[in-house]
Amino acid sequence: MFQNSDRIFNVLFEAVSEGVIVVDKNQKIVATNKSSESMFGYTKEELLNADLNILIPKTYHANHGAHFDGFMKNKESRKMGAR
Repeated sequence: MFQNSDRIFNVLFEAVSEGVIVVDKNQKIVATNKSSESMFGYTKEELLNADLNILIPKTYHANHGAHFDGFMKNKESRKMGAR
């Protein structure tokens, strides 16, 4: 049963047209989909285990930690860069 659920999740994760980046609490990238790889110009291998800052312009690095913490605290769905 769980194998089928994992397969369905993976198909949907890859099929979505929006770029999806999943990070852990340390802002290390743990999953990406093909849309995000195309959007950012990196391969899955280059992104996995990389720091999220690889995708954030350097001018935003200083404030990004606080934004990330706020997002994790409130966990509301939104597009990256909104608000």
